[in-house]
Amino acid sequence: MRELIILCFTILFLPLSMAAEGTGLKVEGGTPGTDYKYEDNTYTILTDTELTISGTTTADHIAVGENVTANIIFNDLSIKFEDGNNPIKGTCAFYIYKKAHVTVTITSTNTIQSGALLAGIQIEKDASITIQGDGTLNAQGGWGGAGIGAGKATSCGTININSGTVNAFPGGWAFGLGGGCFLEMEPTTDAIININGGIVSAGGKEWGSSSINGTININGGEITTSYHGSSFYKYNFNGLQTITGGTFNNYTFNNETTIKGGTFTNCTLNKIISFDETNASFSDCNLTFTNPATLTKDYSGCTFNGEITIKSGKFTNSTFTGEITVKNGTFTDCIFDGKVFLYNGSSTGDSSVKGSECYIYDGNWIFNNNEAAINSSKVNIYGGSIKANGVWGAGIGGNSSSNGKNVTIYGGYITATSVYGAGIGGGDGYSGGGQGGTTIIYGGTVVAIVNYYDAARGFGIGSGRANRGSGITKIYGGSIKGTIDGQPITTGDQPVYLGKLEVQNVTDVSVDGKPYYIDRNIDEDDNLYLYMTGDKHTVTVRTSGSNNVTTYNATYASQGVNNDGTNKGYFTFDSGTSSTPTESSSVAFNFSNYDIIYGTDKLTVKLTVTNKVTRTRSAAMNSVQLALIDEENNVLLSDWKDVTTDGEYEFEFDTKKLNAGTYTLTAQYGGSSESNPSSKQEVPLIIAQAEGTKAPEYEDPTLTAIYKNKLSDIQLPTGWTWDVPEAEVGNVGDNTFAAIFTPKDTRNYKVVSKDLTVTVSPLLVSKLDDPKVISSQPVTYGITLSNIEITDKWKWVDGNTIPRVSSWNSYPAYYEIEDDTNYDWSKISGYNKGQHRVIREIELDVKPIYLEAKDFIFTPPENLIYDDQGKEAKVEVKDKSISYSNFFIEYYNTNGELVRTPKEPGTYTVSITFFMSTNYVLKEDPLTDLSWTFTIKELHNITITSSIANGRVTVNKEKATEGETIILKANPASGYELESLSYTQLSDGATISITNKTFIMPESDVTVTATFKKTTVTPPPVGPIDPDPTPVYYTVTLPAIEGVITDPTAGSFDIQAWDSFSFFLTLEEGYREGSAPVVTAGGKVITPRVSDGKYIVPNIHTDIKIEISGIVKDVATGNEPLPSGFSVSTANGLLLITAPYPTRMYLTDTSGRLILTRQLPSGDTRITDLTSGIYILVLEGQKSRKIMLR
Repeated sequence: MRELIILCFTILFLPLSMAAEGTGLKVEGGTPGTDYKYEDNTYTILTDTELTISGTTTADHIAVGENVTANIIFNDLSIKFEDGNNPIKGTCAFYIYKKAHVTVTITSTNTIQSGALLAGIQIEKDASITIQGDGTLNAQGGWGGAGIGAGKATSCGTININSGTVNAFPGGWAFGLGGGCFLEMEPTTDAIININGGIVSAGGKEWGSSSINGTININGGEITTSYHGSSFYKYNFNGLQTITGGTFNNYTFNNETTIKGGTFTNCTLNKIISFDETNASFSDCNLTFTNPATLTKDYSGCTFNGEITIKSGKFTNSTFTGEITVKNGTFTDCIFDGKVFLYNGSSTGDSSVKGSECYIYDGNWIFNNNEAAINSSKVNIYGGSIKANGVWGAGIGGNSSSNGKNVTIYGGYITATSVYGAGIGGGDGYSGGGQGGTTIIYGGTVVAIVNYYDAARGFGIGSGRANRGSGITKIYGGSIKGTIDGQPITTGDQPVYLGKLEVQNVTDVSVDGKPYYIDRNIDEDDNLYLYMTGDKHTVTVRTSGSNNVTTYNATYASQGVNNDGTNKGYFTFDSGTSSTPTESSSVAFNFSNYDIIYGTDKLTVKLTVTNKVTRTRSAAMNSVQLALIDEENNVLLSDWKDVTTDGEYEFEFDTKKLNAGTYTLTAQYGGSSESNPSSKQEVPLIIAQAEGTKAPEYEDPTLTAIYKNKLSDIQLPTGWTWDVPEAEVGNVGDNTFAAIFTPKDTRNYKVVSKDLTVTVSPLLVSKLDDPKVISSQPVTYGITLSNIEITDKWKWVDGNTIPRVSSWNSYPAYYEIEDDTNYDWSKISGYNKGQHRVIREIELDVKPIYLEAKDFIFTPPENLIYDDQGKEAKVEVKDKSISYSNFFIEYYNTNGELVRTPKEPGTYTVSITFFMSTNYVLKEDPLTDLSWTFTIKELHNITITSSIANGRVTVNKEKATEGETIILKANPASGYELESLSYTQLSDGATISITNKTFIMPESDVTVTATFKKTTVTPPPVGPIDPDPTPVYYTVTLPAIEGVITDPTAGSFDIQAWDSFSFFLTLEEGYREGSAPVVTAGGKVITPRVSDGKYIVPNIHTDIKIEISGIVKDVATGNEPLPSGFSVSTANGLLLITAPYPTRMYLTDTSGRLILTRQLPSGDTRITDLTSGIYILVLEGQKSRKIMLR
């Protein structure tokens, strides 16, 4: 026994586990019924107690209840369902209900598979799952279901993957993680996928499946995606994405993506909305930015699309499209395509520029291309060192078969070469094109060379090898070496000619006292190549290394120097005269600082020059220069003015494109032949942020919402967010809520805080269930609607109505609308706006009242004496309020035979049948009662024998019926007294003695005889004689009835035994049409005397209560119209009935006695031999009607 007890306790304290009967799953931990339950093949998790689930099943599944936080360990678990087929839903292996939050720790290998239209692990909206551990989880969705996430046409919650190996495989037409069934690959923001670590595989094995759909946040892990089907399904990531870490190879990101980190190789990111490259690296990727982006790191093999600013970094084999601004960086084998701004930096290898516009301000740029090296439609060069080397295309200009472009050079050192095209201008031209473009040179040093073996076949500036046309060349400055196709011109379209001045190390040049801008001497021979009109000119130069100024006189030679204008020019120069200026010059700003707002179109600066500048673009004497420099020391804008005298010089810069920030304005005067350059002057330029309302995307939104919406339900325009997005929108009308507008360009525009107006519309009420009767008891005729319980919040329109028994029985009820301002009830059937109610009919199954014999008054025929005339009893409903009641009276003799009209002597039983009332029916049909009988009796003669001697006998009646009490009086002759009294029945001759001078009349004529004997003399009594006995009285009660006047008035009356009581009855006005008085005394009907209408109660020998019924208020009566096809008419004793189909007819008199019943055929029926009078006609299924025959 001791061992048994120990064994029991050992079992009791073993670790609790549960395996339901018939299942292969095992649950360890927790308490069944408390922490989880098992019902209908479902393990439902109820608490956060840690549970370990293992085993294999194809029958059981797991669910986590609503609002439950659960902790589950999957240990070698396998749940597989393959049931269902679109549109039939299968079984979900693991279902997480809304607002449930589940942590799943995976150990070993686990498989979860659901049936059709369901996710392997299905997560409702506002629920979440967190997956961790070092095991493997294989989640397979059914057709239309995600591996982990949503099923077909369902929303999805949050998926967190922290560690482990997670393989999420969708069924057909679904995603591995997040969204379920799709047809148009629309992204969903319901699903939130956070991948923080682990090895994650998401993608399809089924046709039409893809990888990840939702709001995607990737912070780490190794991710592999796949698709199955055509490239249409290649959606590696579909939805909003935020990536802060992880490694990505060969991925496509199609929707809005925020980059905060990660390693990307051979990836395509199509909509980068926010870009922080600090913790990110890219190789061989295609990146498209929807907002301005800044690059500072090294990139290789990438393509960049959008508005991009490059501040530093090394770029190899990369392509830039869009609007590209380069502040610095080195570029090897790169292509700039679009609108390109090169402020600083350098390029090498096979780099090139093409697209719409190219602006070069500074830097060391080498461009090489088999076509044109710089092929932009518009090229502006302000500074820097540029080497552009084309082969079939120009160095700067058109490709092999295209014309030259618009090239403007303000400064810098430009070397433009080509093999088959022009240095600057058209391409080769043999396949078309090749014509020179428009080249304008204001300054700088330009070397334009053709490297074709036959240099005469091409030009430095102009057309290509095919000589298709020169184009236009305008020269206002610059040292230009190279052949020019056609005649170059200058101001006023005057021809200009080459002047080669052999002087070295020149820094500044002026011609005829006006600045002539160059960058420096030609590197190859350290000479100047100037272009001047065909006149005499004075050329002044300043050289580096000293402050000396030398002035040369130039003389035009129309045939060229030594007849070689191409190589030696068209001007001869004297030896020049030198001087050393001693005068100082100055330049001053009109303001100590400048403040403008971002977006301002123009900046106007006035400089006061007093009779030179470090090189900000091209150096020149007799000019004042103004430059705008950013914080990184890049010259963004520069300009010069010719200085002819002391005074103010006004500059105007286009500042619309400058970002908000602090800049430096630098001014310097270049001096003259008599004065030295001024010192450099600097003042700050502050461009303040513009108001956010000026941002291009800003709009004051027109917002609408539906009552009960939250602010978060309202789609705001780009940039807007609510202060409190979870706030409700309030009542119908215009309501305001605090919101913030954050511009896309927060550098240049301020954030806007503003109250936005939301116009709230009523919430459409789409459904209101019909009201129903919920009373537990059946509805019986006679109760009012107010006593019938109906659906909550519904009320009867008229609670006092008594519903009738009818097949079309419906009555209006209403639903009181408490709020029809915030709710739109217009689509609800029965809505009455004026009454603020919804009114609908409720059909009632009203049960009739079943009538019993006690509900009727039975009155036997008045005359029950056999007279060979028919006898009619009366049966009336006691409750005169019962409307439209009609029935037939039937008579049965003692043999049970139906007798049409009783007239023969005998006892008859009365019953009623075919009770015609809508709301009342007979409990039994036919209905009768033991008391509903009467007997017709014959009158028998009472004869007094004439042979009676010594006295006389009289009788109270000469004829009587069987059973009546016969009272005799004996009047002896004087001196005689009655000796005997008897009667003889003539039917059998029997003689019966009579006592007390009364007998009961037998069923026979009788002869009464008597004998008298002489009186015995009795002595007088001794003492006094007793008085007469005390008389006996009985009480008769006459009731008071509404509508009736009685004479005497109602009350109680004492009547001496065997006397009579009589009264008169008169109907009051308003009760005379419909009343039919029935008077009973002691339960027997009495009728008024014909002669005067007096009611008489004879021979009172007990207390009697008189009852008066049948008194009703007058009500207007009339026959209702018969249905279509029926007609009834009377004429000259003829009754004509027309029926559209065979039916039965009943004809009664006004007392209810059945006169005639007949089955009528369809068509006309004529009935004759009816006596004149009033009848009640009933056609089966129709209401009765009154007819009169004359």
